[in-house]
Amino acid sequence: MTLGTPEHLPPAEAPEAALLLVQPMTVSINGETIDLNAERWVFYTSAELADPITAQNAELGAEIRLVPASNNTAVLVATTSS
Repeated sequence: MTLGTPEHLPPAEAPEAALLLVQPMTVSINGETIDLNAERWVFYTSAELADPITAQNAELGAEIRLVPASNNTAVLVATTSS
C-alpha cells in the first residue's frame, strides 16, 4: 500500500486495525491513463502492519506492507467522485 496519511496509521503496538484505502479509478488505453471520475474504496476489515516500526517512520508516498490479521476479508466498492 502507498502511504497517503502517515498520521492515520494505527500505533505500532496495535495488534490489528481496520483500514480504508481510497484511490482514483483510472483505465489505461494505448498507454494513456484516463481518469474515470470515480474512486475505488477497499475496506480491509482486519489487517496488521507487516513491519510496524518501519511503518511508523514512513513518510507520505512510502510503500508499506499489510498482512491479513484475524479476518482476511476485504470489501471493494466503486463510487463516483464528489
